[in-house]
Amino acid sequence: MLSELAAVPAVFRFPLGLIGAVIAVGVMDQLMARTTDGTTPPSVAASVLTGRPVDDAPLRLASVVHYLAEVGTGLLFVYLSMVVEWVVGGSTLSTISAPRCCCTCSW
Repeated sequence: MLSELAAVPAVFRFPLGLIGAVIAVGVMDQLMARTTDGTTPPSVAASVLTGRPVDDAPLRLASVVHYLAEVGTGLLFVYLSMVVEWVVGGSTLSTISAPRCCCTCSW
């Protein structure tokens, strides 16, 4: 089954990565809302982009940067997994999950 994953075209993988990223954003929003420093990472990103102190960073920009970073991460994950498959010549999951041994034992 794992070797069949490599045959799935990119046309289907990227939308799946996008859906996974949107789900991850929803989960992260719930988790970040429960912590006291939950808005700090997006605020730091907005601060860096605007050159303002973290306390003066625009909250709307912080939210937009946060959501775009999450969605971009999902798509980047799909792209990098396809690159690994191309370099290794097989399914990424089978490549990662296959046990490896540095000696000549019977693994």
